[in-house]
Amino acid sequence: MVGMENIAYLCASTLDPVHRKAAEEQLNQMRKIINFGPMLLEHVRDGKAELPSRTAAVVYLKNYIIHHWDDVTEGETQKARERGEPIPFNIHEQDRSILRDKILETVIDSPEVLRVQLAMALETICKADFPGRWSDIVQRVNLVLASPQHELWYGALIALYRLIHAFEYRVSDDRSAIDEAMKFLQPLLLRRLHELTGDTSEQSMLLIKTILKVFYCYIQFDFPLKILNFEMTEQWIMTILRVFDSPVPPKVNELEEDERQDTIWWKSKKWCLHIFAKIFDRYGSPKDVKKDYLAFANFFVAKLAKVILQSVFVLLDSYIRGTYISQRCLQQSLAYVRQALKVPSCWKLIKPHAHDLLSRVIFPIMCFKEEDKEMWEDNPIDWILERSDMHAEFMSAEAAAQYLLHTLCKKHPNLIPDILTFTLGQMTPDPARAREKDGALHFLGIMGRVLMRRKPYKDQVEQLLVVHGYPEMRNPEPFIRYRAVWLFRQFSYLEYKNKDHLYIGLESARQLLMNPAEHLPVRVEAALTLNEVLDNQKAAEDFLRPHAIAILRVTLELVHTTNYEELSEVLQTFVVEFPDEVSVCAIELAQHLLATFGTIVDKRGAEEEERSSVLTGISVLQTMELLNDCTIEKPQLNTQLAPIIIQVIELILEKDLSEYFEEMFGLLTSLTSKQISPALWQGLDICAQILRKKDSGIDYFTDMIVCLYNYATRDAQGLLSDPRRLQVMCEMCEYVLGNDEAGEDGQCQAAKLLEVLVLSYQGLITPYVPAIMQVVLQKLMYPASPLMSELKTQLILVIVAALYYDTALALDFLNKWRAETEGEGMLLMKFLAMWLDEIDCMFGKHDKKMAVLGLTIFMRLPQHLRAHFAIQSIVAKLLPSCLLLFQGLKRMYTHKETDSDDEWEDEEEGEEEVVHTDEEDHEPSAGKVGGEVVAEDEDYDDDDEDWQSEGYQSDTLKQMTTPLDQDSVDEFAIFRQVVMEVQQYDPQWWSILAGSIGETNNNLLGEMLRFAEERHHNTPAQQPHVKQQ
Repeated sequence: MVGMENIAYLCASTLDPVHRKAAEEQLNQMRKIINFGPMLLEHVRDGKAELPSRTAAVVYLKNYIIHHWDDVTEGETQKARERGEPIPFNIHEQDRSILRDKILETVIDSPEVLRVQLAMALETICKADFPGRWSDIVQRVNLVLASPQHELWYGALIALYRLIHAFEYRVSDDRSAIDEAMKFLQPLLLRRLHELTGDTSEQSMLLIKTILKVFYCYIQFDFPLKILNFEMTEQWIMTILRVFDSPVPPKVNELEEDERQDTIWWKSKKWCLHIFAKIFDRYGSPKDVKKDYLAFANFFVAKLAKVILQSVFVLLDSYIRGTYISQRCLQQSLAYVRQALKVPSCWKLIKPHAHDLLSRVIFPIMCFKEEDKEMWEDNPIDWILERSDMHAEFMSAEAAAQYLLHTLCKKHPNLIPDILTFTLGQMTPDPARAREKDGALHFLGIMGRVLMRRKPYKDQVEQLLVVHGYPEMRNPEPFIRYRAVWLFRQFSYLEYKNKDHLYIGLESARQLLMNPAEHLPVRVEAALTLNEVLDNQKAAEDFLRPHAIAILRVTLELVHTTNYEELSEVLQTFVVEFPDEVSVCAIELAQHLLATFGTIVDKRGAEEEERSSVLTGISVLQTMELLNDCTIEKPQLNTQLAPIIIQVIELILEKDLSEYFEEMFGLLTSLTSKQISPALWQGLDICAQILRKKDSGIDYFTDMIVCLYNYATRDAQGLLSDPRRLQVMCEMCEYVLGNDEAGEDGQCQAAKLLEVLVLSYQGLITPYVPAIMQVVLQKLMYPASPLMSELKTQLILVIVAALYYDTALALDFLNKWRAETEGEGMLLMKFLAMWLDEIDCMFGKHDKKMAVLGLTIFMRLPQHLRAHFAIQSIVAKLLPSCLLLFQGLKRMYTHKETDSDDEWEDEEEGEEEVVHTDEEDHEPSAGKVGGEVVAEDEDYDDDDEDWQSEGYQSDTLKQMTTPLDQDSVDEFAIFRQVVMEVQQYDPQWWSILAGSIGETNNNLLGEMLRFAEERHHNTPAQQPHVKQQ
């Protein structure tokens, strides 16, 4: 029974561990009843009810709306029916109308603990129903904000923020509704902001902060110039600047420092800076903006950028004088200054402050601080992990200082001599100034990439490192040793004139790593440094080779201790670079990796810790895969590794660790890449079980496909010895082809696997061929939605493979399947027409080759088969289609003869190439190498010949080769032999085939036959493999 008292009782019961499950089940049973949602909302609104019960109700209501608000689509209904599942439920429109009518008022009137949940529900409704079913929300928000009741404004602003947030990521063309809303509301918002700036009370600042969040959300990804013209923008910026310049009440400074940044006053300043930095970065820098924003950028630089910059310098000046500035405000201020460096008129304003900016702002931030020391000593693992936290880096003042220093050196190299003089001046032997020495080494590391490129300095860099860096790896202070080895890492790209200097650095870093008494952060940084230098210095390989095993063992211990993901990259590099050395202790390393992974799994805890642990676990599994790969050519050793890897797989399955499934399939793929032992066949069942897992199993098919290909091709005897194995594989492909959630890539791969099976087991799997054809034809001829070209081509090729496997069997099936509904032979005619229509969409070499071999089958058909009306309908197109395919194949083979296979494949891709260079277009990462990466586009013409179009086919499909891909199967020779035989033994049939091809095609035919003859003379004598009918 749905009633207020019952709902209130059930919501309260969900808070009682004893009755929770039963109460939730009852609520779930009631949710489909009309008026359930409105009554739940009424309980949330009931001020007389107990707050915990109302809180439980609002959480249930939020989830109820999020999961069941949207209309159920026909596709969702159809999928549910196909799976035999209930039709998805959505809230009745009668209830939705009541909820829309009351939720805004509830958001405005509710206490904060309820408002947070309600606001998320309101956003869901906005995404689905604004403006169509809920156009009046804007007028209702406006009504509240226009009223003198200040206490109602906050809830209305939260609702407006959620409305805009619902459209935040929409492209500009899809934001017209929200633009119209803001056109109507923003004058009132601006007026309210202007009125509130004179009041620094906490209540007023809360409203100010929320208006700033609304404005930021609105302009974050699109600046609507039609709504915010130059004049209106200037009014907004100048009003926001008043907020930014307003003083923080003295009482805030009485709080502890870690509490101050969470006060509303510092949060408001943070949002001001967010807005300034976002507008400058995205819309306000003339050299960087899109053409549409160029006029605005010129206006912003001329009218506003320098005014904001002056206020930012006032804030930074107060920091210099020792006044507290929140870390986020400091970070955003430095980010704004860095953006201003790109604008000449702003540089003129910055230049007089440059020395103070470097020496009194950037430098102190980059020095080792007291809070660093406390974390280093109390929780060194957290200290390590924080250095790789990208979210923390985004909010870090230290990272912003690094970026700013790098940009200053890059954009204004005339400052470098003064910066170097200042930096080296801090390198004193005085132990009391150790933190300044850390800052100086930090400066040198961030400047390193610029110094290595500038002619006046690049010849001095090696000496700088040797004189000022290497000795500090023996400094008594552990954080200086850390910074010195980090500095060595920043110069990993350095071209050493004296290789002994490189060896000194490597040996110093190695000793730091191998010393068990060394501080943990120093050892971790030493391992990362050795890894990066090894990656970039060829000479490091021979030096480190004798120590490779010892370094691997120690690094494994560090991974085990820290769960630090980046250390796993060290393992992977050493496994790849030193395979011979690694193979000596491969079993020991694998056991260590197994133990480490087990520890990671056992330590799963808090959400943030778990994310970090999962990444480390993934890296450990990837290292184990590499370890197996490097021992594949040593069968005896590889056989000993397999049981250890199987234990890892069993652990993942036992605990249902879906986050590791992708890596688990990588391990299975590696294990099955050469041969398949009897024990490994259980992996096929694992693949099948996971594929059928409810909700997400289908998503893993693309991860397991190479493993399935190995099972299909690496052990023919094992596959055929148990008919169930082939049955399982075919059923998996059928399941994927029948499930569009697999996506086009997954369905292409499933079809490809079927093609591989048919072509690999000629004459051995005849009972399965008709079933395979039926599955493929069902998808090809009767798709639930239009097929993409690549999938259609791949499905056609499976049928062509069946024709190649047994022409009579395949033709008979095509002739009779669905004859009762389609008519006998009609499906065959439709298929042949579709195949020939798709000829020009067959881009890859394999596709063209298969199509040619298929067409030659029809050229050699016995007279009784070719008399079929469906085949007669394509006779005139057989030779022209073959010639079209041969033109593309000839270009491919000709190109391959002039270039290496790899170069041919690369050019064929026609994709952008990412080139790792030392160009000055990439920013250094905080606490990492200050390196640059740029993407260079290869020249590519979309109209290039089709031999370049094999890039349309995925790498996975290219790797799934078949026996027909071997060079011994020469389609040119086969075609030439077929033509000669038909001309000699069946001239009447030849006259039909070639009678109407025209002069151009006749010339092409002669050209192709000559090319086939040339290939025959240029390759070892072989009998062409002609498929006999």
